[in-house]
Amino acid sequence: GVEHMKLLESDGQEIRVLDRDGVVALDPSLASAKDKIAGGIHCPTDETGDPAKFTRALALHREFVGRGVLRAILIIPWVISAVAASYIWKWIYHSDF
Repeated sequence: GVEHMKLLESDGQEIRVLDRDGVVALDPSLASAKDKIAGGIHCPTDETGDPAKFTRALALHREFVGRGVLRAILIIPWVISAVAASYIWKWIYHSDF
């Protein structure tokens, strides 16, 4: 992972490789899981990701009761907006109007 992240250095991103103590120092809420952490990569200048979306997607990847229902609830707005947009474009390009 570190080698892949080093590619960002050529774009001017700052890359910090952290050991487990460095990860916990950066985010103290991880202290209870310190023994399960091998290390981390911190990119303080990188603003391309959305950690909230990532953690929600990661949570939905795990098996749990109701996962299918929750996934459906989350995807319905995306599907409805795409269907609505297709009907609007169909109406706009309709030859009778």
